Amino acid sequence: MKEHCNVLLLALSTFPYKLTMSENKFKWENGKEYTGIYQLDPVPKMLADQLAQKHEYLDKIILLATKSTLEEKDVEITDLDGKKDHYHGSPLDYFKSQIDRYMNPDTDPEEKFVIVPIDEKNIEQGISDTIEKVRKVKNIKLYLDTHGGFREIFLVAEAVISLLKVDKIEVQGIYGVEHGEEKRIVDGRSGFHIFDFVSGMNEFINYGRIDSLEAFLKKHTDNDLSTNKLQDELILCMKKISEGIQLCSIAAFEQGLHDLTEYYEERKKQKDLKSHSYLFIFAENIKKDYGVLLTSERTVIDEIKWCREKGFYQQVLTLIESRVPQYLKSAGLCEYHLKKDQDETRVFNQCAPWRYDKDKGHSQEERLEKMNGKWFPRKKGKYVKKDEKYVDYENADIWMMFHVSEEKRILLDEFFQMHMKLKGIRNHLNHALNLSYSLEKVDEEVEKYLEMLGDLCK
Repeated sequence: MKEHCNVLLLALSTFPYKLTMSENKFKWENGKEYTGIYQLDPVPKMLADQLAQKHEYLDKIILLATKSTLEEKDVEITDLDGKKDHYHGSPLDYFKSQIDRYMNPDTDPEEKFVIVPIDEKNIEQGISDTIEKVRKVKNIKLYLDTHGGFREIFLVAEAVISLLKVDKIEVQGIYGVEHGEEKRIVDGRSGFHIFDFVSGMNEFINYGRIDSLEAFLKKHTDNDLSTNKLQDELILCMKKISEGIQLCSIAAFEQGLHDLTEYYEERKKQKDLKSHSYLFIFAENIKKDYGVLLTSERTVIDEIKWCREKGFYQQVLTLIESRVPQYLKSAGLCEYHLKKDQDETRVFNQCAPWRYDKDKGHSQEERLEKMNGKWFPRKKGKYVKKDEKYVDYENADIWMMFHVSEEKRILLDEFFQMHMKLKGIRNHLNHALNLSYSLEKVDEEVEKYLEMLGDLCK
């Protein structure tokens, strides 16, 4: 029983004024020569021959056909002996007449050649139709001939290859031709590999995922062992950042940034990034994208802004809750008194009065007016702002103090309110609770928060 279907995808070419067989003689890498009067004949003949050596057939050809390749015309034909003849018909009909006998004789004649009409002004539709045709073939092994047809064929082929990966359909072989002193059929896979790499690099830079890039580099290792070592070290740093983003682990994310910073500093000393490895070609792009995050001057504000630009809002909210309290201390704006192995983040969240904005009998506006020297009830204990200190009496002398001017006291209270609001949003998301906020609204709140934080720290 046949296990798979060998399918060749190519774009038809229009007829020139004359067809000459001697102009279409091409050698494959084994030295064998394949000829054809029509320029698209050699690759299908070569592929059919290679498959025959494995006791297989070329089962089907999917043809991208522009309007001009379906139109009939008169053409003068010259064979290898110089004999001239005339042909009247379309490039499609002529191609089918030349290649049909090289294909699987058991394939239904109606199924051998699948036509995809292409409008060069609407390439997107052609890509969609091509993918639909490919998907309909069960157990497909797909091959590409890229040298014929309209000028956008390379882009169409690249798009088809990329989109079909979603369906786990890998291209088995890609072929082209070279017109040099010796005309050759060439393996064209290397030209398409760069698209896989760029796709993986974009996936990392835009979405923080390393999977595609790592898979590509495993397939395409360099012969230079020292280059591979440097490449592995860089991938490891990138992987830590990726895992930190995907797990929303701030510690892992920041450790990855630290390691990547050290990597670039070390490579800068050794000048090893001049390697021609794909990864190193784009190494500076990574460095540029991360910018200040790969310097010792980076702060949590830089990390928040970077994550916000990337759309990593869960990381943004986590950074705000877990790192801003420490940032306020390092900026000289806040002072903490810690106890019972508590850190600044926990004390901040315990002492910030606006955490309890739903207590009975007090609206947010009422409490804002009463904050100066007044206490706020909760189920256990009391929270009091006294002498600029925010004190948690339940935990004895755990407190925080802000060094702000009289003019900034209201701003500080509003900052508390916004901080606890964003913390509440994060908690709702983490516990799969209903949240009425849209992503756009969350972004607006984060923007206000960063503006307040900037004003406080001026």
